[in-house]
Amino acid sequence: MPTNTKRRIGVLHSLLVLAVAAFLGGCATFSTDGGLDVAGTIARDKLGLNVASVLPDDPQSAQRAEVTALLRQPLTADAAAQIALYSNPGLQAAYAELRVVEADRVQAGRLPNPGYSYKRLGSDAGSSFENKLGINLGAILTLPLAENVEQQRFESAKLKAAAQTVAVALGARRAWVDAVAARQGAEYMQQVVESAEAGRELANRMRAVGNWSRIDKHREQLFYAEAAAQRARAEQAAVTAREQLHPHPGSVGR
Repeated sequence: MPTNTKRRIGVLHSLLVLAVAAFLGGCATFSTDGGLDVAGTIARDKLGLNVASVLPDDPQSAQRAEVTALLRQPLTADAAAQIALYSNPGLQAAYAELRVVEADRVQAGRLPNPGYSYKRLGSDAGSSFENKLGINLGAILTLPLAENVEQQRFESAKLKAAAQTVAVALGARRAWVDAVAARQGAEYMQQVVESAEAGRELANRMRAVGNWSRIDKHREQLFYAEAAAQRARAEQAAVTAREQLHPHPGSVGR
């Protein structure tokens, strides 16, 4: 065998040994939390909340039980945010995608399966058989690079899931504040309407005994009508703000 050929074979053999050694030394495995370590740390330390990947086909999960318990109590801003983290479909889809990306990372760090071929040589009278067992050398040599690419993709997916977690939690808290403010606005307008109604009744009585002008009476009636219209708008705003909270629990902030 020529010297150059032997040298090439020796180099390839060395590279193969190094690639296999690197693979055996740092074989990728699945994380215990499905890649939620970044999102979980931020939610716990910055928001005081918990995160979890809630499977849609697991109605008996601990998270669903916690949501049910929270819905039985007066809703607070923190409770609304926690419910959203467990129930938001978009966020749960991001968590599921995170598991897929992690699976790709683990798969990228595994040796390719060897190939096997079987071939008959010669004629029927004097045939022989050839068995070949091969492995994709190129895939082995690029194994560290492929694993590094998938690891970077996994880290990026974790940061994206963490950002979505914060956005969903803050959005739920904002919706809770809006719902409480809208409800309080509707209650205030109800008090205004009650006051306007009392003024209208007083104006009718005073007009009946001649102690109130027709203009003053119409002014009180106009004020009552405007207050009633504003109350209707405030009640509709309260309903709209309430619908921004998902799911729709019992009473807000009571």
